[in-house]
Amino acid sequence: MDARAPRGRAAWDGWFFIAIFPDGEWCKIHAFSGGKSLEKHCLAALEGLDGGPQQVTLVGRASGVERRAGDVAIGADGVRGRGVEASVDARDPFFWIRAPRVLTYFSATGRARVTIDGAARGGLGLLEHAWGAETRLDVARLAPRSWQWDVLSLGDDRFCAGLAIHGFGARGAARLSTGGDLVPVRGVRIRTRAPGRAWSGALRTPRGTLRYDARAATPIAAEVDGGGFVGFTWEGDLAGEPLGGAGFSEMRAK
Repeated sequence: MDARAPRGRAAWDGWFFIAIFPDGEWCKIHAFSGGKSLEKHCLAALEGLDGGPQQVTLVGRASGVERRAGDVAIGADGVRGRGVEASVDARDPFFWIRAPRVLTYFSATGRARVTIDGAARGGLGLLEHAWGAETRLDVARLAPRSWQWDVLSLGDDRFCAGLAIHGFGARGAARLSTGGDLVPVRGVRIRTRAPGRAWSGALRTPRGTLRYDARAATPIAAEVDGGGFVGFTWEGDLAGEPLGGAGFSEMRAK
């Protein structure tokens, strides 16, 4: 996996690690470089990252979400956050967007092994990298009023993920067999029943449409204006096969 920010050409750079545990609990770690100019906004402001550098570890449990600042290191050989150590067998980068000199963002997925405050857990892991430009425009204010990114763990290294952006369409990717290759998700529909608490989705894959009902397993971490991050459990079916598990969602709904 070699998808690096062009040296000296990106105004900002961010690395992210997400682990989704079988009960819907989660952790997310990010290391954000900050922008080059205090007078401009990073395009990462779409997800609440702007201004100066940030190193943050979020631990999402059923009882609450804990935010821990500092002491973050993310690399191919492992991930470290405050009280968290992790590794992930990340492979097959999928580019959610690839617009040179503007915005590039990819995810690679695999099995994750995570230790949080001395307790070991296993689950689905995502290693992500994003970089891009900055602008004088207020990116957060001009961002689409609603969007949602759902990642559903199907067990082992299998997953199905989709990003739906109001007015801009949708895309996604899935690994539907253990150790298998990625396949595209060409249709995403998400219908909110209770913002941040319950929703239904449909992700269209080459094997059929995965339809699911999701319910929050943790409180929402309000890291995004008008939204945030939340772990969930879900039940559904794919081509008549009953499925269920855990997932992680990032959303904005204003």
